[in-house]
Amino acid sequence: MKSTTNRFRQSSKAALENAKIQASLRGLYTGFNKARQQASEATEGWEAMQNQARVIKAHTLDNLDHYLEMVESNVKNNGGKV
Repeated sequence: MKSTTNRFRQSSKAALENAKIQASLRGLYTGFNKARQQASEATEGWEAMQNQARVIKAHTLDNLDHYLEMVESNVKNNGGKV
């Protein structure tokens, strides 16, 4: 596999300097935040769901080795390569 690190660095630098790309990203960010705010206001128990998601995320990260081994086993059992 050929390394594309240099090409990535050049492309990312060009993207950071491209005003049109940056304006599009700002628009995405603004739109995403607006949609998130609307969803949170329209969803009963939003804060409780956020807290539950934090607990699940912390548990998953604390036990990541177990979950990665489980994924590896399942992939291999289904003929995949890891």
